[in-house]
Amino acid sequence: MVRVKSDRPVHVTLVGSDDDSLKVDRLSDKVMRVAYSVSRRDGALVLTFFETTKQKQKTSREERETWIDHLLNGDWNRNNYRDRDRNDFQITLPKNLDLDINTTDSYLAIHRLSGSVNAAGSDNHFEIDSLGTDLKVEGDDQRITGNGIGGTVTINNHDGQVNLRSLNGAVSVKSDNSRVDLEDVRDSVTLTVNDGSGNLRNIRGNVMINGSNSRFELDEIHGLAKLTGQDNQLDASDIQGLHFDGSDTRLSIDHVNGADGVFIKNSDATVKLDEIHGPVKMSGSNLGVTLNYIHDEASLDLDDSHVSGYKIMKNITLKGGDTSIDLNEYQGRNFKAEEGSGHITLGISSRMDSISIKRRSGDVTIHMLESFNGYYHLVTHRGNINWTGRQNMQIRRNGDQMEVSGGNKDQGNMMIELQRGDIRIN
Repeated sequence: MVRVKSDRPVHVTLVGSDDDSLKVDRLSDKVMRVAYSVSRRDGALVLTFFETTKQKQKTSREERETWIDHLLNGDWNRNNYRDRDRNDFQITLPKNLDLDINTTDSYLAIHRLSGSVNAAGSDNHFEIDSLGTDLKVEGDDQRITGNGIGGTVTINNHDGQVNLRSLNGAVSVKSDNSRVDLEDVRDSVTLTVNDGSGNLRNIRGNVMINGSNSRFELDEIHGLAKLTGQDNQLDASDIQGLHFDGSDTRLSIDHVNGADGVFIKNSDATVKLDEIHGPVKMSGSNLGVTLNYIHDEASLDLDDSHVSGYKIMKNITLKGGDTSIDLNEYQGRNFKAEEGSGHITLGISSRMDSISIKRRSGDVTIHMLESFNGYYHLVTHRGNINWTGRQNMQIRRNGDQMEVSGGNKDQGNMMIELQRGDIRIN
């Protein structure tokens, strides 16, 4: 293990080497040189060094045994240390060592190490290129960029930035007021973001996100995406499935391709679903819902909402209070709406086996592109029934109630009953 600690700003490049040796180059001052020897103690590298100068190589010499953090702090030669100097070193390490880093306001570059990195502090910038095992970073104002990490990634950060790609292990990031970009992750991702943003692309495992007042973008998620929280915005494309439980979150989901489907519990927001291959189950209130190209069953339990859409390929069940629905080119074999109130408009492009609507109030309008010869039973207790093209249709009246029935039960079934509202079929 190598320990790096500094309470002064430093600029350190740590480079892994197959050679079991250590080399230190001071980059900011070409006059000063560091001579050293290396030993091991309690599993850590110990550096014994002294400073030499061009002019006084034989007379000006101070020798001390120390950790690398003493070197970075400059306390090995405080008499000659100048605050205006930049502590700028390149350290070549045996490749398989672990790093334990605690710095402030520093830049640390880590290249081609086989070990792990455990970093703490604040106001740092970590640049990582090819790390063999785990990465752990904690602190405030940490900027973390990297490529090629072989182990797990654990980050707890505030007011910073995370930009990592090509990761083999599971990733866990907690970050406030930050931006998190993750790409090409071969395992699962757990993300907690408040007042920030997350951009995840090409994730092989599942994704779990908890956020508030944040925006998330998901693309090419090969597992199930689970999102919880409030006051968010989610844009997702090409995913296996989405489960959301929260509120005040705008959802735009495009191309879901797995059996996990889409399960949403939401309120006071908009939801847009396009090209969904998998079941859809949605509940909530005060939602504006758009459904386009839904290829599997959909179940909606909504209050005070509006649903519109195009090309519904399979069946929809709607329940809840005061929710209206307007669907064009509905191609499902069955449609069912019960409970509640709200207008229903269906544009039907193929023969349906069953339409079942029983509502307290609201008009029902059905546009039929093909003739319907199945059995029908239409009742409105306060309203009118109008079926364009049906000649000599005998409508029974009983006070305000209007009722009509007929047709062939072997050709389908249409049952509509309204307490208040008009029934129009054309």
